[in-house]
Amino acid sequence: MVKFALRLGVFLFVLAVVAEVFFRTIIPATSLPGSYMDPRDEIFRFDSTWVTSGTNTHGRFGLRPAAWRVNSAGWNSQFDYTSSQEKERPRIALLGDSFIEGFPTDVDTHVDAYLHELAGGQADVYAFGRSGWYLAQYVALARYAEQRFAPDIYVIFLNYQDIQDSLRENGVKTPYAYQITQDGAGFRELEPPVRFVFTPRSKLLRRSAIVRYVRGNLRLTWGRTEAVVEDANLRPGGGAAEAQEASPLLQPAADHMIERLVTEHPGRDFLFVVDGDRDAIYAGDAVDPPRPELDVLRRAVQGHANVRILDLQPVYRAVYARDRRRFDGADGNHWDAYGNRVVAEAVFIALTADQQLPPRQD
Repeated sequence: MVKFALRLGVFLFVLAVVAEVFFRTIIPATSLPGSYMDPRDEIFRFDSTWVTSGTNTHGRFGLRPAAWRVNSAGWNSQFDYTSSQEKERPRIALLGDSFIEGFPTDVDTHVDAYLHELAGGQADVYAFGRSGWYLAQYVALARYAEQRFAPDIYVIFLNYQDIQDSLRENGVKTPYAYQITQDGAGFRELEPPVRFVFTPRSKLLRRSAIVRYVRGNLRLTWGRTEAVVEDANLRPGGGAAEAQEASPLLQPAADHMIERLVTEHPGRDFLFVVDGDRDAIYAGDAVDPPRPELDVLRRAVQGHANVRILDLQPVYRAVYARDRRRFDGADGNHWDAYGNRVVAEAVFIALTADQQLPPRQD
């Protein structure tokens, strides 16, 4: 019995070693950075003291590899961020969810990388993105960005239901993110309900390619999940594919959040970039479906001269008619490198047209 147990132990050890090598070389397991939550600002970002580069892969065959890099500030970007005291040129802050986080594409093909290139070095572009975020989180995130980096322009990306998801009343209690709730005749901000801790046990487990393959590629989980929060507000094509009955709190909530952004950041400019219904364009639909949250946002920004909206739907229509090429990758949601560039070009045109950025000097 002892001899059998010894042989079994040796066999399992050799099998584990072979599997580790296999999932590092033949079918590479996905690797994602660890997460970190600073107790001072309670902004959920990546751990810059742990693994700071790697490759994200998808599915059981480890396809669609995409390189990522965590900078010293804890964000997935090819650029390092310097403090507000070291500011040398205008700064653009991109606030968004997984579209700006950018794990489906190589870090040098993100929106921030293309926008920096288009600006010709006349502006720094700092990206702040995590999966599952929405407008209430961006209000808190803007305070963090202002205190540490002092951007001149905030470009805020919104997609399906980002105003609705900001409300605790929608029934979703989002971990690691801020929300707002009705308080009398107004609203108050709610801090993240969960304080994230990246435990030594989690760090050890995620060193294993076997564990990363099972949890990341096969999507089989056990115990406490962590680090990656899925975008519950995504729909195929990334747009508002369904027009739902709007909550009566939607308009006052949007008014509150826009007013707070403008009040807390005097002298700053804001550009809201609103995703469209790409599926409708691919299907050849001539009429755009209703997008109630875009209508709410348009009413909310009225009277604020420093707040603009860029609707990506007409951009998608024009570019798709020209190139006949989809903007999203294999998951049917997130922009691929081509989609990132199309969006970056649209943002650059909007900023220069509004004279928030000077024309590029080649």
